[in-house]
Amino acid sequence: MKLISCNIEGNKHFDRIFPFLIAEKPGILALQEVFECDLELIKETTGLKNCVFYPNADVTLPNIHLQDRGRW
Repeated sequence: MKLISCNIEGNKHFDRIFPFLIAEKPGILALQEVFECDLELIKETTGLKNCVFYPNADVTLPNIHLQDRGRW
């Protein structure tokens, strides 16, 4: 079983991370800095069925580093 752990910085790098995840086919995927609103897209893209989400921030105010997209 393959485990991949990666900080994806919200949705900034989907164009780079999705091809990598598709090619590597992890059995377990641990991601940091993920927006809750992107979970379904990540699950569909990777083919992984189960998901546990532990939010540590709620990005709802203007931020120079991240879009205001909710729980993160």
